[in-house]
This record gives sequence, structure tokens and C-alpha cells, in this order.
Amino acid sequence: MAPTQSQYRWKQRVLPTVVLAMTAVILGAALRLEASPTGIGTHQQLGLPPCGVLIGTGLPCATCGMTTAFTHAVHGRLWAAFVTQPAGMILAISTAVVSIVATWALIFAVPLTPIARCLWQPTTIWVLMGLVIVSWLYKCLVLYF
Repeated sequence: MAPTQSQYRWKQRVLPTVVLAMTAVILGAALRLEASPTGIGTHQQLGLPPCGVLIGTGLPCATCGMTTAFTHAVHGRLWAAFVTQPAGMILAISTAVVSIVATWALIFAVPLTPIARCLWQPTTIWVLMGLVIVSWLYKCLVLYF
């Protein structure tokens, strides 16, 4: 028996609901935090320990400053987010865009899988990895020079 139109629309809303919930939790958590003036350590407000890589090696990890950048971004301080951790600012904006797209897909029962397939390509992954590496090098330079 073929699914009815309402069953089809319900199934189209499951993934957007999950994506919207995940992005809302991330953005909501960042909204509740106060950005650390040092550019690192904001995540400790969530009860997480200090960065083990930074403590162990003296060098920041590739994600040092991401939570601080997210916090700046959700509070509308995009330049501060960029200066803190460029990849974090870009990922924060991307998270907000994904949240908007998921809301649209949820309202209109539009499938997200074609969009995800289009974006989830090897090129996208390489660009993201390059962005994180360049941002990590930038963070190392900012912290020590």
C-alpha cells in the first residue's frame, strides 16, 4: 500500500526537526555563554575541562577558540568572532544558516537529503579541513606573537 500524502509529509519533517533541534541547542548554548576575553576557555562555562592539548603542549588545539567565536557570533559580534577563531565564526554562521534552512524544510515538508548530498562532497570536506588548519595556525600565531 502506497503512503498517503500526509504520511509522506510527516516523513519529510523528521530530518528537518532533528537538524533544527541540534542547531538550536548549539546556538542556544552559545547565546547563554559569556565570551572569554582571552579568546579561549569559554567552553569551561559548560562544565568542560580546560583544553588538554593547550595544557600539555602549550599550543592550542585546532578547535581552541571555537566556543568563544560561536558566543561572539550569536551575540552579533562577528568581527570579534572572526578575530578569535575564523573557522569558528564561519561555522557559527553556517550553523545559523542550517537552522534557517531546516526551519524552512520543516514548515514546507521539503526533503533535506538532496541539499545534504549536494554539500557533502569531498571538495567541501577538504575546504573545511583547510579552513580549520589555517584557523589553527592563525590561533597559534595570535596566542604567541
